[in-house]
Amino acid sequence: MGNLDFSKYVKFESPCPVCRNNDNIYWVHTKDDSHEQINCRGDIKCNDENCDRHERPLFIMEWAFNCGNHTDRNKFSSDYVKPGKTRAINAIHMLANNSDLNFTKEEEDYIVDRILKYKG
Repeated sequence: MGNLDFSKYVKFESPCPVCRNNDNIYWVHTKDDSHEQINCRGDIKCNDENCDRHERPLFIMEWAFNCGNHTDRNKFSSDYVKPGKTRAINAIHMLANNSDLNFTKEEEDYIVDRILKYKG
């Protein structure tokens, strides 16, 4: 795990981890409608440099999500833990399978390991 670049962020592109809805493949920060970015630690930040979440990213388990098929926001960590972890891992696998983002298997494995160890 020594070759991971935690400063590298990529646009968070993943279908909804609940229903696999592809309508909103770019995850958007609802506070300011800016794209979200993720690094190989699983930390997500807002792309808007004026947003407080640009300089203070949060681990994926601390973010909430929704898509056009859901009216409520689903927070990975409050989603009865095991389903939340499964959904977060699904989102990471779908992200890693997007070849345009150049996420390595090592980076994917590192995030999944962090999710599995997450205690909330």
